[in-house]
Amino acid sequence: MLTVLAVMALRSERLAARLGAISGRAITWARGIARRAPTDEDFAAAAVNVRHDLIAGWRECGVPVTIAAASNYVMQGLLLLVSARAVGLDESLAGTGGVLAVYAIYRLLTIVQITPGSVGVAEAVLTAGLLSVTGGAASAQIAASIVLFRGLTYVGPILFGGLLLLAWRFVGRWRAQPPREDAGAAAVTSAVLDREGPEN
Repeated sequence: MLTVLAVMALRSERLAARLGAISGRAITWARGIARRAPTDEDFAAAAVNVRHDLIAGWRECGVPVTIAAASNYVMQGLLLLVSARAVGLDESLAGTGGVLAVYAIYRLLTIVQITPGSVGVAEAVLTAGLLSVTGGAASAQIAASIVLFRGLTYVGPILFGGLLLLAWRFVGRWRAQPPREDAGAAAVTSAVLDREGPEN
């Protein structure tokens, strides 16, 4: 439902403004219940501005972003298949088509993430899907494949990102240095300030 509304708002500026106004009224009502002063922000105009920014962003780099996202989904589907095969879920227990179908259902059901990274929800969906594919057999292999898959796609990137953050903090040459001010421009600015003198 939210996805449909978002697509419709992108197609219609009037609908975007209406949704923004409705959101503004809801936020004002919630702030009133919390006994906080109402905000004077124009939510309708903000929604229209967001719509324009999204459209401009899509025109500028929408195709590369779409290709990157689709490639990420395909690679994760293949990773689930590799994880299943690595722990002993062979073709006779869970066919390639069945595993990829389970992955597709998992992606659809976790578009809106109820928990951070769909923790708990993802595991439940994958477990139910793979159990249905295998007819309830090989539950140990299913659990192992899900742990391996989630470890590689969720825990792994977090740990890797943490290591990179530590490296960035302690390795100074990795940081971008602010651009140096041109010496000529600095001299001109200094001369102008000296001529004008201190402000009254």
